[in-house]
Amino acid sequence: MKKNLLATMEMNRFTRRLVVPLLAVTVNVMGQDARSLRGLRGLQVVVEALSTDVEQAGLHKTDIQTDVELKLRLAGIKVLTDEENLKQLGFPILHLNPNVALTKTSPGLAYYSLDCELHQYVKLTRDESITTEAATWEDGNMGATTNLQHIRDSIKDLVDKFINDYLSVNPKK
Repeated sequence: MKKNLLATMEMNRFTRRLVVPLLAVTVNVMGQDARSLRGLRGLQVVVEALSTDVEQAGLHKTDIQTDVELKLRLAGIKVLTDEENLKQLGFPILHLNPNVALTKTSPGLAYYSLDCELHQYVKLTRDESITTEAATWEDGNMGATTNLQHIRDSIKDLVDKFINDYLSVNPKK
């Protein structure tokens, strides 16, 4: 059994060294186009639910929501309610999807994949009568940690990237 565990651990190390950096590069280059943020006057924030076991371990959806909204407000980006967002052109939503899984074999270890996307309605150039919702900006990362605070910090880093891109095309006056 110990031999199988060591082989599995070695394979996991190999996978993390080889595959995870490749995936992280792919995630980090997809869809980032700050131009799609130009002219946004505010946005709504939606954070997907976390599993019960993750919440019980100390990572809470409400804390993530508060972290994100506070960072946006401090940067001068208006955070909209449901009602306010319905009045905005394009209905922009900053969507955060923290996928977190606690391991059963290594207590205290969590694997995570974080997606941060700005969704808004867009028109197709080939037929402007067609409007659809699309992610016009996105970033993400993944990893493993024994400290759930690291996941909150990683989410804050993603939001900082969003804020930097937003401010690059919407400078403060």
